[in-house]
Amino acid sequence: MARGPGLDGPGGKTIFNNSDRLFRHTAPTHALAGGSLFLGYQLVFEVLRHHDETNLRPMYIDHTIACTLLGGISMASALGGSPKHFITGGIFGGLTIAPIIYWMKLQGNRPG
Repeated sequence: MARGPGLDGPGGKTIFNNSDRLFRHTAPTHALAGGSLFLGYQLVFEVLRHHDETNLRPMYIDHTIACTLLGGISMASALGGSPKHFITGGIFGGLTIAPIIYWMKLQGNRPG
């Protein structure tokens, strides 16, 4: 079943199946990694804010705690799981990522 010059691969399959296979094997992994980050942040943030009427902490502190925990967990899981990686990821998440994301969130809440 020839479809044109050079379009048939081994076994009669077209070369387009390889790119489809590559997409099917990589896209779910990356989607799950990104989704787990957002779900983890949402769960930690909700645990910290679930009794908002008695909570005296500013929302920025809860956001920083959530980013610190997520940064530490993701760095430790990506680089081997040692306590050094957890602490490094927590410091990076708390001091670098948290203020930037909080500022972006505030800018997104502004009209205009």
